[in-house]
Amino acid sequence: MSLSSNGESCDVIQDLLAIFNKYESRPDTAASVICLSATCVCLVLCLLLNIYIAANIFYKKKFQIRYFTTFLLLLHVQLVYLALSIFSQLLELTPQCFPETQLTRDIASVSGPLTRAGLGVFGCLVGALTIERFLASTTAGPILRSFLNTLTLLLALAGPISVVTCFILIKFEVFEAVMELDTEFWFGVEICVYVIFPLLLLTVFGTVNCCKVSMSSRMLPTKQVQAIKINIAVTVSTNIAIFLFLVQESLNLWQRQLLERQDDPGFHDEVQSALVTVALAEHVTTTLVSLMVSLVSLLYCAISSSCCHECCCPSINELEQIRYEQVDTKDVL
Repeated sequence: MSLSSNGESCDVIQDLLAIFNKYESRPDTAASVICLSATCVCLVLCLLLNIYIAANIFYKKKFQIRYFTTFLLLLHVQLVYLALSIFSQLLELTPQCFPETQLTRDIASVSGPLTRAGLGVFGCLVGALTIERFLASTTAGPILRSFLNTLTLLLALAGPISVVTCFILIKFEVFEAVMELDTEFWFGVEICVYVIFPLLLLTVFGTVNCCKVSMSSRMLPTKQVQAIKINIAVTVSTNIAIFLFLVQESLNLWQRQLLERQDDPGFHDEVQSALVTVALAEHVTTTLVSLMVSLVSLLYCAISSSCCHECCCPSINELEQIRYEQVDTKDVL
């Protein structure tokens, strides 16, 4: 047992257990505890897996391929998103464990936008990885490929970072004379940058990449084959994660609209019942988003392992150079 700076008792584990024990009367708050616990497990698991992945990339010298160096950046963003999500949930569930100061209130007000921006950067980076696969098979010359990949990466990072930076500047009244914070407006901006833009990249370039692989007869090195497999798997899982994120943000917007009507005496009971249901659905969706984001590390480990090599994408395995023996210097009957 400990005391926070505002004098209230603070024991995170006990406080969370007390909240969870109210699952019969408040299933939404119990679901929030489960969501926090699942996200913590995902963070620890991803941290361990990412250490292995980084060692594997350097040991196997995969860093010589641009895809894998960008993939390492994606894994860092994955950990940042999970950490921000945990911090945001702790601020909501155990506010008594944080000092009651203006700085804490300011941090709490931007923790949600920062978490959403983290997922937006994650989705845009996966889009950049998909474009890298497209450029690797269509662009001649390493210098031009490197330039285009760097430009794509910078643009992918610039979008979400610009949105959250503008939000913070307006929040702290730096741009007060230019525009005001409007919930519906920023919801639309975030959906465009964090959802529609990554989905567009993943859909267009992901489809093109799959078609090129299925129609190609050019032999590829083993590392390139692994990059193709990983990119297909990561693209599918990220598509699901972004869709779930869209559902989550729609539920958040619905919840804010219900909170504006909870003081209406004619609809108080209906609004409270709806708030519990919407909050429960939102926490379940947040848990699923964390699981899908964490799945990226598991997919890399599974696809890179020798035991899954033969059963994973056998049609792509046919393009692997190592499967074929060079016969140009041998006698052919």
